[in-house]
Formats: sequence, C-alpha cells, structure tokens
Amino acid sequence: MSQSFSQHRRHFLGFAGGILAASGFGLIGSASAQSKEQSKAAAPAVKVGAHTTIGPVKQINTGVLDTGYVEMGPATGPAVILLHGWPYDIHSYADVAPALAEAGYRVIVPHLRGYGSTRFLSNDTMRSGQPVAVSADIIALMDALKIEKAVLGGYDWGARTANIMAALWPERCKAMVSVSGYLISTADGDPISVFGWFDVPSVLQARGLETPAGKIHRILAYATIALAVVHSLAALKHHFFDKSTVLTRMWSGPNQSSEKDRHE
Repeated sequence: MSQSFSQHRRHFLGFAGGILAASGFGLIGSASAQSKEQSKAAAPAVKVGAHTTIGPVKQINTGVLDTGYVEMGPATGPAVILLHGWPYDIHSYADVAPALAEAGYRVIVPHLRGYGSTRFLSNDTMRSGQPVAVSADIIALMDALKIEKAVLGGYDWGARTANIMAALWPERCKAMVSVSGYLISTADGDPISVFGWFDVPSVLQARGLETPAGKIHRILAYATIALAVVHSLAALKHHFFDKSTVLTRMWSGPNQSSEKDRHE
C-alpha cells in the first residue's frame, strides 16, 4: 500500500474519528446535562501519522470465532467499536484509537473474520463473508466482552457492518459514524492503492458525489435484481413448459443429458 494513500486514509479516518468522538460525547453529555459546546470541546484531536502500530492484540472465544482484537482506554468508559474495511486491517485506526482512549472511551478494534489473528473455531463452519455474518460476529464479540451498547465506527465493509448492526440490533447501537465509497474516497483526485501493487485512478475530481453515487448504485442494484428475476422465470419456463431437464440435472448432479438438452 502506498505511503501517500495510507496517510490520506488516516487523515480521512482521523476526521471521522473526531466526528465519532463528538457524537459520543454529545450522547454522554445529554445524560450528564453537559452543553453542546462542552461536548464539542471535549472531542479529541487526532494527530495523523503519530502511531505506526496498534496493540497488543488479545484473543477471545466468541462462539463461532476466536476473535483477535485490540482494547484501549478505561474498562469502565463508554464503549466504541471501530470496524476496518477491505483490504485493510486494524492498523487503519492506529491514530484514531489512542485519541479516543485518551478521551476516556473504551475502544475495541477487532480483526474481522478472515483477517489478522481471527480464526474459525471449527473446520465444519461454513465460510461466509456476507456483511450480515460479520455483523453477527461483532454482536457476539460485544456479548463476550459484556458490552451492552456501543458507539460504532466503520469504513468500507466496516461501514456496512455498522449499518447492518444498527438496523438489526438498534438496541446495541448508541451512535454510528459510517464512511465509505470509491467516489467519495477519490473525490479530491487521490487514487486508491490495491495492496501496493497498482493504483486505481480517480475518475472524477469533485465534491458532493455521495448522493449521485448512491442513486447510481441503487439503480444498478435494481437492474441486477430484475435480470435475476427474468433469468429465473426463463429457467422455470424451460423446466415446466419446454420439459427441459436442465434444472433437474443441476439439482441432482450430472447424468446423461438428452439430445434436446445438448442443443439448448
């Protein structure tokens, strides 16, 4: 990963970390009668590049996984869970996590499934990278650490994880900061580095792309669903009306195909 992009991402996450801290302090301030001005003043400053590593990494059994995570700050502080994206890891929060811990938060930064020291406990467990599975992993981690409710922060896949957690388990989410997106990340002209092998260039240089990007994403999603539905209907038509055995062979395994199937 290029140094320039790493620093750019840290600047971005540092800014998001400040927002996360302000959001959390705002919620805490409501409970303790603090003013909004006091809450904003309490938000920590993040010095980008001040830390090159994060740790130590702890391990805990969360049911399906042996989860690796870093914990910082007081054990009695308000919980903050920071979720990394793909193809990055917990080091994305090397600057943000210490700042939040210094501000009094109990900061948890887990390796998501498939990353770092997090491992499946059973070889028989189905491997899945679905965001909802990752979200369930974090809920299990919260249960293992006896965290009832937390402020969630994430980017990229971590942002999707936080979104799903807030939607499916709103009682476990105190607040959320979710940042993500190729067009958002490259809006200022910086490329995205892929494992340090090559850079994906910025195609546009303009601010405020999140709204049109979201609309395009939604349209393409609906178009994909429509194509899948049409394909499924065509398959059913071939099976029930054309008496094709293609679906039967797909369900039951390979066997001798008919002459008619060979020409379909």
